[in-house]
Amino acid sequence: MFEKVKKVIEKDIRPALVMEGGDIELLSVENGIVKVMLRGACAGCPMGQYTLVNFVESTLKERMPEVKKVEAMENEMITKEDFSIDNFVMKMQTPEVGAIVSYIGIVRDENNKVEGVKIKVSDDIAKEIESLKEDALKNFDIKRVEILLRKGTLKIGDKILVILVGAEHREDAFRACEYLIDKLKVCKGIKMKEKRKRYA
Repeated sequence: MFEKVKKVIEKDIRPALVMEGGDIELLSVENGIVKVMLRGACAGCPMGQYTLVNFVESTLKERMPEVKKVEAMENEMITKEDFSIDNFVMKMQTPEVGAIVSYIGIVRDENNKVEGVKIKVSDDIAKEIESLKEDALKNFDIKRVEILLRKGTLKIGDKILVILVGAEHREDAFRACEYLIDKLKVCKGIKMKEKRKRYA
């Protein structure tokens, strides 16, 4: 089904969005639910995104009746800017969540030899991260997952990564968070290189 949805997007949806200064990326298709990431013009404004999602959903349903719903994922997974976790915590605070576990990775020095890191990510890293989030939701008894990764040149003390997991009970949230940390450490789409200090 993924390939069928992809063909419709490439033929009937992407050209229309590109003409208006936007774009679309297919992230996943599961049980009739299509997850996409909208980019470019109007992707960030709630009203514009609502209109775009309706266009994508109606077009897909017209050509593929088995499509039930289209969800637009927020492009918050990758950023060059520093961030606060406050908004993520607020999104986690739903009635069924009794515990939120967070992990924040920070650039550290090692024996006074490191002055920073440079992080590069692949073009499809957002899709990889979304896949990891879905795996965690399937494999652990949790309710919500949020991941944000920095890219670019970072200095000592800068935040690299934040992972938040919401669950009914803390044990499930801790296990899922550790699982995501381990998976992201070996993710081929993330390349991190230390910037070493130079001494005269």
